[in-house]
Amino acid sequence: HPPFWLMIAIVTLGGIFLFTALGPYVALLADITPYSQRGRAGGLTALSGVVGAVAFTLLSNQLWEKHQGVVFVATAIGVARSMLVVAFGVQEAHELELIRSEKPVEKPRLSDSLKGIASYRPLVLYMVAMGVYWLGAGAAAPFITRFGVEELGISQDTSFLLLLVIVL
Repeated sequence: HPPFWLMIAIVTLGGIFLFTALGPYVALLADITPYSQRGRAGGLTALSGVVGAVAFTLLSNQLWEKHQGVVFVATAIGVARSMLVVAFGVQEAHELELIRSEKPVEKPRLSDSLKGIASYRPLVLYMVAMGVYWLGAGAAAPFITRFGVEELGISQDTSFLLLLVIVL
């Protein structure tokens, strides 16, 4: 087995990369969804993420004892396929492309972007809340199954179900 610190580093970096990859998906939502439907589309996107996480956790729970490799390979394939679908299968609305081609927009400086974000309090609150949420979820996830096995005395298979606490 690799050293414990290495496993923690790998899980932490994997989480950072996955959450960084999520940013373009969220940004794309505004380009493919009519303004009046963005709130509902964002909510349904979040709901589908929760349903997917619950389904994946339950499936992993069933496979883990005898097929640990399958869980990791299926995860890697699923993430790669979903990124490919979005990268090559989702296009911005044609009308938005026409509007953008008529009005070239100068790329804002980072300092101007940060000032704009800071001036909009709901966005700042949202970003802080999401940062704290993902920090907590990311910090707890690697240890929750270990807690179940070592502290609660449950089997490793059953401890997978504790991940549902974080997801739900």
